[in-house]
Amino acid sequence: IISIQIDKTGILWVGSLSGKLNKANLNPKGFGLKRNDPKNVNSLSSNQVTSILEDSSGIIWIGTWSGGLNRWNKKTNQFTHFRNNPSNPKTLKNDNVHAILEDRHGHLWIANGDVLSQLNKQTGEFTHYYSNTGRYKEEGHKMIYSIA
Repeated sequence: IISIQIDKTGILWVGSLSGKLNKANLNPKGFGLKRNDPKNVNSLSSNQVTSILEDSSGIIWIGTWSGGLNRWNKKTNQFTHFRNNPSNPKTLKNDNVHAILEDRHGHLWIANGDVLSQLNKQTGEFTHYYSNTGRYKEEGHKMIYSIA
């Protein structure tokens, strides 16, 4: 290294005798913000984010309160929504997602209300597993809040 300079824009320039000029941006990168845009069907489904998971294939999954589950495509910057449809039992059971987990087999599990759901990533369909909720008298005790 023979010379060092930081320019007015926060770029660090480093010169060497070996004929190389290196540069590094010293400015901290700002957070990229993703939010719900009611005018864009491909935006995040809800601004109330409850859980985030990057699965083994690099897909980002975002659970929301009242917006269901989102799959984010990094390349297109678009979201695919998985929401509850009461007339279709193979959709998310509840739009309030508390937790997301990928197991060692690559299966995606969603805690949504009093149901644990498994997403088939190929079909987009859910299989639901119910606990023995009959023994709980209070509504709040039926909820699944985390998965380990």
